[in-house]
This record gives sequence, structure tokens and C-alpha cells, in this order.
Amino acid sequence: MQRGDALLARRRLAAPFSHSSLFLPLLPFLLLASLLVFLPSPSFAATIGRINSNNLGLVGYWTFDGPDLLQNAKDRSGQGNNGYLASFTSTTTVPGKIGQALKFDGSDDYIDLGETGGDVLERNDITISLWFKPVAVMGDLDGLISKSASAPFQFGIRIRSGGSDIQVYTNSSDLNSGYTPVVGEWQLVTATLSSAAVRKIYINGELKNQDNQALPYFTDNQDKLYIGLDFAPGQGREFNGTIDDVRVYNRALSATEVAALYKSGSTNVAHSNAGAIAPLSNGLVGHWTFDGGATNWGTGKTNDLSGQGNTGQLINMSTTSSPVAGKIGQALNFNGASSHIKVADDANGNLDATGDFSYSLWYKLRSITDNDTFFTKGSGGLQLVLNIADGYNLCKEDVSCFFVGKGPAVSPNTWEHVTVTRSGTTLHLYKNGAEITPAVSNATTINDTSDFLWIGMDYSSIRHLDGLIDDVRIYNRALSATEVAALYKSGSTNVAHTNTGPNAPLTSALVGHWTFDGGTTNWGANTTNDVSGNGNTGTLVSMSTTTSPTPGKIGQALKFDGSSQYANVGAGSTQPSLPLTASAWIKSNSLAATQGIIGNHSAPTTHVGYWMEISTNGTLNLSYGDNTNCGSPNRRTKSSAAAVTAGKWYHVVGVIKGATDMNIYINGVDAGGTYTGSGGSITYSGATTVGASGTAIGQPCAAADFNGVIDDARIYNRALSAQEVLQLYNMSR
Repeated sequence: MQRGDALLARRRLAAPFSHSSLFLPLLPFLLLASLLVFLPSPSFAATIGRINSNNLGLVGYWTFDGPDLLQNAKDRSGQGNNGYLASFTSTTTVPGKIGQALKFDGSDDYIDLGETGGDVLERNDITISLWFKPVAVMGDLDGLISKSASAPFQFGIRIRSGGSDIQVYTNSSDLNSGYTPVVGEWQLVTATLSSAAVRKIYINGELKNQDNQALPYFTDNQDKLYIGLDFAPGQGREFNGTIDDVRVYNRALSATEVAALYKSGSTNVAHSNAGAIAPLSNGLVGHWTFDGGATNWGTGKTNDLSGQGNTGQLINMSTTSSPVAGKIGQALNFNGASSHIKVADDANGNLDATGDFSYSLWYKLRSITDNDTFFTKGSGGLQLVLNIADGYNLCKEDVSCFFVGKGPAVSPNTWEHVTVTRSGTTLHLYKNGAEITPAVSNATTINDTSDFLWIGMDYSSIRHLDGLIDDVRIYNRALSATEVAALYKSGSTNVAHTNTGPNAPLTSALVGHWTFDGGTTNWGANTTNDVSGNGNTGTLVSMSTTTSPTPGKIGQALKFDGSSQYANVGAGSTQPSLPLTASAWIKSNSLAATQGIIGNHSAPTTHVGYWMEISTNGTLNLSYGDNTNCGSPNRRTKSSAAAVTAGKWYHVVGVIKGATDMNIYINGVDAGGTYTGSGGSITYSGATTVGASGTAIGQPCAAADFNGVIDDARIYNRALSAQEVLQLYNMSR
């Protein structure tokens, strides 16, 4: 096999590499069946599959499903550890144990997750799990996953003894399972390492062996994490077979959880537990979500997430009026007069509906008029319209309508889902997941046109849809009734904002919550909504739609320049009496200066309110003041023992219960620390800010502005427990 490369990227995250042209031959092969059964994101915002509690603590998750291999092996955990595909070809993707898998040739195929990917292993509580299927007689050191290029050998799961055993090793100490892998069959291997110095290896959910191993399991080094080989490339230790659903956790799963993880995959066929919105990806040739991370208002374009590159151009739409809360994340508002989307013709004919097809979308109409058009594909192409008397009409544009499905009446101002499919000459029409009219046979030939696909407008530019559209999909096959019902159900229970994890969000006493997602941020007004329901809308100061929105930890985030940019979220309920909790995901660009994350000490000559900052040594300061002066006796501060570094995402939480009862957490773990100052009762003045610790820039008690990215900021008027903090971290990873 010739060595090639292929890259990687996410619904809302950019790929770290740039050889996408070499990846193009793979695209037709990357959309394999995958009915996702999921907990929450969105976003696209980003998020992980629901397998009961088995998503808590995921810090690395590679499904290899079609949507996760558009340009690279995407990390679905949200940690951004996307993997470089080395030497794979167009025959690499194959049906997996759970959806789609990757085939490794035993020669030079592997996934390079980089040194930052390897960082997820450098802890004393960890679980690594993956499905594998050998396709040939195995060698002595066939690696499944490893971080071990330099001595002492760090970590790996590999096949040993000519294929007669499988083992996990840490720091050159092997733990054998005593299990002989079976050629041609799927098997799940799971290794857990606990801070109690216990290593365990499971096969197919059953414990095979365990031992005690001195801590630490890992030492910090620059070795890369690889999937599909042991040690390093070019050592003859490549795996020959198929790998699927690779997971890394920041905790040791229990025996019950490992068994549940095996059971969750052992009964699945060709679908993936990998997404909140459960996209069926087999045959998906066009998919427009309109979410914030998929829509660029600077260029006026919305991305096709099918991987086929059918980008849509937004016509007569604007960032001030078009993005709205949708059925699944963000939708677009069509004004009924001129706004629409045009998609250039696909050179492969994927958008022409000349063969089998499925079209589906969510819509909410403000008003209903004859021949409201959902989409059309040029003169003589396929067109779906809504007629008051006849209901849904499927037409050959400019010729005739050949399929009519009345069904239940369309309800204004209500989200509804419509799907139309054709298999051979048989047509089906579904509304809200249920077939609404008997199937009909019609042999009408749809033209193969070079015209645009128009969404929200007819080909003649006369009839425009008045309302909202979300999650438009086109398939080059006919979905089954079961799949249509699943597609409807996947969206019918979703709310119109970022969902951050496998459990319901922690909402008790939540007084402020700013996700910064596209659907909650209005660049026309320069505001960002408080999704807690308390109305603490934030004003975005010195920010713009061209430079501030950026891929976040959970959906979209905001970039802060370290100089003058922050979000003013007002006073009122954002300034509670003690106890209180403040949290956010942060990624600092530099530690050259003190930086405020969330704060309120905006009085010109006194310390007031509460504030959480990063010091230049990376430690976190959590403080509150009594509004008497700027000296340390009049403010109380706890400085963490643990520290953060620049360029990495961290979840930070500050809990203040009293002068001697404060906690700082980093990535769900209590960061310890020491106290300074004394302080009296907490007193407020001015507004609360995100991205700064106050608003009086350059004054004695002034703000320290954040230089980097902030996402999912929260304020509670109660003290979260350590368990809740960990849950909040694990929910959003």
C-alpha cells in the first residue's frame, strides 16, 4: 500500500492539518450506516453517545463513523484530539461493530493522535476500550493502541505470542489476559487502571486478569498516541484487521459499567452510539443543520455536513434576523419575500433525485399560502411544495405534480417534520415520522439538471417560504419507515439550545448561563442570551461577528483579546449572596498577564463582589471583597495549588461558601490551595462580567482581561458539591 494521508475535523471544530485534497478520493466511501442513539450536543454543537452512564468522563472517543471521518478521525469526546489517518485508501472504511469501522492493513496503516492525544492517558484513573476484529494470523506485537515510543514503555494494548494472547502494559510491566483473539470475529478489549494501583483487563465485558502496579502508571513525555500499532511506525508492529469505537475515560469503569459497555455494542448492527441528533449517515449526500458552527456570516455560507461539500449560499439573509432557535440547535428564518438558500449542482449528480432518494426537513411556518416551496432543483427537477387544498405536492418543476399527500393539516407556528422517499417507482410521504398517505407507484423521470438546489424558494423566484427551516437532509437511497420514524424521534425530543451531557443539565439555582452558541448570540444587537431563564442577557463589548465566534468546547465559544473585550451580563441575580458558584470552560492563549474569567470588582478604588482569575503562574485565584479598599485585608482570596497551562481547554469552577470555606476545581478535581486576606461580608457594585474580572480598566482595582476562548459560563446562587462539579465537568468533557 502506498503511504498517503487524510485529515480530520468536527461539526463545529476546525481540523489541525491541511492536506484535504488527498482525502477527496475517500469521500464517497465515508458515509456508511449509522443510526445514532445519543444523549444530548449539539451541536453540533458536539457531544457523545448515550450508553447509560458510560459517557461520563470520556476524554477521547473515536467512532470512525461517516460524519466523524469527513476530513479526519474526529474525537467525539469534545477534547479535540482528532487523529491523522496515515496510509489509508478508499477501501479503508468498512461496516463496523457499531456503525462504520476502519480497516488496518497490517503494514503501514495507523492513526496518529499526536502528543496532545497522548496527554489524555497521563493520569492514574483511566479506562481504555475498543472493538477489534483480526483478519489474519496475528504476529507477536500487533498493536491496537499505544503511547510507548520511548522508554520506559508507557502504555499499550497489543496482541502477543503469535496471536495467542492479548495484554495491556504500563511502564514495561505486562498484564496478560490469557485470552486468544479469534480471527474474523468482533471482540471488545477494555483495560482499567485505578488510583488504588489496580490494573484490570476485560474481554467482551468479562474480567480476565488483574494485578497491582506501583503508581504512577505514566510519566509525562512527548510520545504520541497511536491507534493500530504498537511502539512507533515502521517497527513491524501494525495491526492487521478492523478497529471500531475506541474510548478513553478519565476514570476506572466498574465491572458493571464494562459489562454494560460490551452489551451496548454486542447487540448493535451498523449504527453508532455517537451523537445527540442521531443522524442516519448511510447514503447521506446533503445535510444542512444551519447551526452556528456550520454557518459563516462573514462569507454568507452554510456548510453541508454530509461530507459531500455541497455548501449553501445564504441569499437575502443576515446575522441580525436569520439565525433563530431551531428544532435541533439553530434554524434559519425565511422571510417569505426574498430569503432563500442556493446550493450549486453536485458534479456527481447526488442532488438530482434521478434515482432512489429521501428528502427530509423540519419547518415551522408563520403563514401558509398556496405553493409554499420547501425546495426545488431547477427546471424539470424535483420540487416539494405545500398546497392549502392538496397538502404536500411532489412535483417535476415546471411540468406537473405527480404525488399528493394530504394527511393532517399543517399547523402554523408549530414545528413539523416532513420526509419523502422513492424506491424504484414507489413513493412514500411521511409527516412527523408516520406515513400519511398510501404509497403510490409513479415512474415520472426527474431531470438531471445543472441548476442550483434552492431551499425555501421555487425555481422561478416567485414563491418564498414564510417561516423557519432546520436540519435539511438529502439521501441517495430510500429510508425505511423505521428509519424515518427514528429520524423524526431524534429531533422531536431536542431542545433549541446546547445540551451539555448525558444527564439533564444542572439547573437548580442556576441564575446565569451563557453558552455563546450561534442561536443564543445576536450580532446585530451584540448580545448573548442567558439560557438559565433569568433574563441576564450579556452585552458583548468590543466584539464582532467576524472575529469573536469560534469553535468552543461545547458548540460555539467566544474569543477575548486580552485588552478590551468582555461580556457585560448585568447585575441582579448574577450577584448572589453567599454561597455561590461560578464556572466556565477556558482556553488561554498566554499566561503573560493576570486574566479575569468571571468577576464583579468594578469599583474604581475598592475590591467588591467576587472574581475568578488566572495568575501568571497558571494558578487560579478565587476572591471576594467587602468594598472598603483595595488592600488584601479587605478581600479574601484562595489561590489554587494546581495550575493550568496556555493553549489547552480546562473546566474551572469556583465555589465560595465563606471566608474559610472556598473551593477551586480544575477539570472536576479539587485544586487545593491557600488563603490570603481576610475580608468582611461580600458587597457588590457595578456589573458582572465574563472575560474580565471587572470593568474599570487601568484603575487600582481594575479588570484583568482574558486572552483566549471562553465557553459555557455559569453562575449559581448556591454551592455546588464536589460530586456536582465532577458531573458538570463530565457532562461537557
